[in-house]
Amino acid sequence: MEGSKVHLFPLARYHGVDSNDILNALHESQHRHQIQQLWEPSSRLTKLVDYLCWVCRDHRAYIRQEAVLLLKRYWKAQGGHSEAHWQVVALTCGNLAAKFWQRHGISESRMHWLSCNAFTHQDFVNAEVEVLTALECNVHLEGVLLIEWVSLLLFLCQELLADPEDMHSLMEVAAKLMDALAFQDELMAHYWPSQLAAAVLHATVLLCTKSFQEYKFCQRVNHLCRVEDGDVSSLSERILQATVGAQCAELVCEGGISDDDEEDSEMLPLALRAHGEDGL
Repeated sequence: MEGSKVHLFPLARYHGVDSNDILNALHESQHRHQIQQLWEPSSRLTKLVDYLCWVCRDHRAYIRQEAVLLLKRYWKAQGGHSEAHWQVVALTCGNLAAKFWQRHGISESRMHWLSCNAFTHQDFVNAEVEVLTALECNVHLEGVLLIEWVSLLLFLCQELLADPEDMHSLMEVAAKLMDALAFQDELMAHYWPSQLAAAVLHATVLLCTKSFQEYKFCQRVNHLCRVEDGDVSSLSERILQATVGAQCAELVCEGGISDDDEEDSEMLPLALRAHGEDGL
């Protein structure tokens, strides 16, 4: 399945573009950029990521993930050293991500508030110039954000949802899992974004849904991501262990939805509510 460009079913067009072309472009792009090398263990970087996630907590998942990736790319490019203060660098990454995805950044008054007035206007200008220079003015790398993959996969597989509203519920839970993965250096460093996206959706299904054909949905997602079903199941369990805890992961994986087991499917929404915001 790896490297295959053959699809066994017709795919919907995505914003007027052939979905096969989009998928092939994303697969090629993730192999070209190879962002796995950016996820290196560093307690200082982890603290910066934590701060950046707080800064971007009210923004969309696209902005949160882009901001974290910008920070890690800058850290890698600079070898962990910066002329600017690292807090203003983190704020700048959040600002650049917001500019890219919503065409306007974080207001300067908001950035002053977020930094407790620790920096001047010129500090923000200098930091933005430094970050853009280090990244050669390339803010976004195609095919490397998990949210790009998950959004496209949900769109392409939405016909397998019994209720269209399920897509919004799945995205909400998947977004929480993806946010948690920003702190999982080992997982992020060893898997392609497409593999992680397939596993995130598999874990999301196990956590919160009983209203559609799980196996057909997951198999189609896995096919589009060019990964084996068994590999995705194993990776999704690791994601659940990392994000909601080993005990809950074991409960969810053993109680996964099946077509002929209604009792197990009834457990999943309860498990989601029990672990809610704190667990994810």
